[in-house]
Amino acid sequence: MSSNKSYGITEFLKFATPMLWTGSCAVKLLTVLMMVSLLLSRAMQVVHPLLLKQVVINITCDDATTELEDGCPDAQETYMIIVIYGCIKFTADLLNYIREVPFSYMSANAEKKIAAMVYSHI
Repeated sequence: MSSNKSYGITEFLKFATPMLWTGSCAVKLLTVLMMVSLLLSRAMQVVHPLLLKQVVINITCDDATTELEDGCPDAQETYMIIVIYGCIKFTADLLNYIREVPFSYMSANAEKKIAAMVYSHI
């Protein structure tokens, strides 16, 4: 009488999704905002090292040995990439911190429902 129960990601999602999605319209809106801010934050976390690489290439470019067709970029272009890098890094960190606000509410709400399920026999 052995039970072959698997505990993969699909089983976890089947269990956890109703816990995060039940509630009022505000709970559903917070869940969507949390996921969107998570995806945007992660995308920006990927982009900002690429911009930093371009900044280093622009700063260390030498006109005599460059392989670029247009030659080395001017200082104004390098400064603009540095400003864009700073803005993206700041926005990624800000979105990550903003994501924590609804996430803490949603996780506490899910913990209460799970605890009620576990201790319902008492």
